[in-house]
Amino acid sequence: MKVLEPDTEAEAQTLIKRAQLTREPLSIRGGGTRSSLGRPAQAQATLSALKLNGITLFEPTEMVFSARAGTPIRVIEQALSEKDQMLPFEPMDHRRLLATGGEPTIGGIFAGNVSGSARINRGACRDAAIGVRLINGRGEIVKSGGRVMKNVTGLDLTKLMCGSFSRWCRARSDQRPSCCSGSTIVKRSRRFPGRWAPASTRMARRTCRQG
Repeated sequence: MKVLEPDTEAEAQTLIKRAQLTREPLSIRGGGTRSSLGRPAQAQATLSALKLNGITLFEPTEMVFSARAGTPIRVIEQALSEKDQMLPFEPMDHRRLLATGGEPTIGGIFAGNVSGSARINRGACRDAAIGVRLINGRGEIVKSGGRVMKNVTGLDLTKLMCGSFSRWCRARSDQRPSCCSGSTIVKRSRRFPGRWAPASTRMARRTCRQG
């Protein structure tokens, strides 16, 4: 299968427009960490977002950042940790679970609304998303949201697109101060001695002390 690797947003837009006009099936791929989910795409070419990477905006005082779709999560988390900040939804890494390779990207995380265990008390990925710039199936660039929550317009569209597995060009999110310490409490089962409690009775709590 032919792999297309655009270097710019304009190139990606042109490729999608061409595929739409010629009615050529086109598969969209980020880091490929969840490529084993669902039925394989019956496409003649794959558009890779890996070259569309880099953090375009980072304001630690406002706790907001913007990055291109192909930016690895590792790069973003490293930049945030240098300012004692973190992604509040703690996106999980599916590689070990799904036995896949590649590297998670911010575009894939937002497109799939990928969230970790912190979702229960900090919200999901879409709750942290405040802006999006994407290319739709007709090759049109759509922009929604803003740099800070109080200036955001079209916020509902941002929330709607987060989790839609759409074609993201750039994602914008807020972050939170990182936890100084964390702990997990697991309860043993009285009903089944020697075993961990079933999921329905398991109790887990994460505590964060800012200091």
